[in-house]
Amino acid sequence: SCLIRGRGLAGQCPAKDNVLKTTGVYLPDDVLCESGRYCFMEDFARFWAYHVVGAACVGKTSSGTCGSTAGCIWDTVVGACYSNSTDDDYAGLPANEFIALLGSFEWEAYKENREEALQANGRSFAVTEERQMTGVRLNAAKTAISFAWVSYNATYPRENSLEEANEWHQRWESFHHEFAPSIGGIQTTEMYLFMITQREMVT
Repeated sequence: SCLIRGRGLAGQCPAKDNVLKTTGVYLPDDVLCESGRYCFMEDFARFWAYHVVGAACVGKTSSGTCGSTAGCIWDTVVGACYSNSTDDDYAGLPANEFIALLGSFEWEAYKENREEALQANGRSFAVTEERQMTGVRLNAAKTAISFAWVSYNATYPRENSLEEANEWHQRWESFHHEFAPSIGGIQTTEMYLFMITQREMVT
């Protein structure tokens, strides 16, 4: 019954704490623990928590200056000051603020830092995957989103009967309509190429 095959666990994969608290970049502590999603908005929410809401915490180098700054927490083990806000606190932004942040130098720097953290922790494969599987492009004036895409790591046979392929398509279509009914967009995967080929041959 699961759209993404695998062994499900409750909650988010535990983070590599030192990386999260010093950079705002989330990496699962266990490289084999994965969500099955590639979504730039998850990273944007962490960027927002660490670099926007927690901007005053960044660069604090002592427990005294960190503790006296509203919204900041000092971690004695890591030796870092970080925001007490998390990606779970992100509830959206006004469109103009959101677009401005997507086009900002700070967001680009955060993405570069994330890739460096992934590579430093032996996860170069994730850099390649994320560049392909998710992203957002603004228009030339950086005043609106031209297009954006997210991906799911779904496991299914690449060649199915027409009935089986239609069922998979409908299940993902229902998922899209339930959780993102107002954003438009389409779903696509290699399996649908074979599905369309069969559909054209039998109709």
